[in-house]
Amino acid sequence: MGADPLWRDQVTITGLPAPTPGLVPLSAVETIPHLELTDAPRVAIMGLHGGAGASTVAGLLGEGTLDTSCRWPQYVGWERPLPDIPVVVVTRTHHRGIEAADKFARAWAAGSLAPSRLVGLVVIDDGPRLLQDQQRAVRRLAQLTPSAWHLPWQDTWRIEPPTPQTFSTRLRRTLAAIEASISPSNGATK
Repeated sequence: MGADPLWRDQVTITGLPAPTPGLVPLSAVETIPHLELTDAPRVAIMGLHGGAGASTVAGLLGEGTLDTSCRWPQYVGWERPLPDIPVVVVTRTHHRGIEAADKFARAWAAGSLAPSRLVGLVVIDDGPRLLQDQQRAVRRLAQLTPSAWHLPWQDTWRIEPPTPQTFSTRLRRTLAAIEASISPSNGATK
């Protein structure tokens, strides 16, 4: 497995395990739009801005994923207890993406996004090489969610869709780590 330019040999960066309402007051966060669901998907993929790559990540994770666009999923069906909806949020490494991820992380840390469960943040490069300021910002953001994963720039994805046959070892390990975090058996709670 080749070293990741940001994470080095790590596949997952671990950050805050749960919201910490005292850390960020609710009055200091912006509202995140919600999507009401009556059926619980295996995992919800939320783009933090247009063009974040949420549909790509949903496709990589396969069946049972729901791309919620830029809305936090909230179960409103009759099932009790409420089903666990694991959510993976996705952003790009450009200014707009970093800003959106920071806004989201503050809202999550303040406790304003219950009852679904944030699994972590997927950061997708916006170009073949990140600037030093981008690298610092992404490393900081990785500490603000339960888990963070990095998908480096993929030249081939510009001209053809990703397929399992073309996945690098690193991408396979990253997807396996995300899948393991999605599973309710990982010990996380809502």
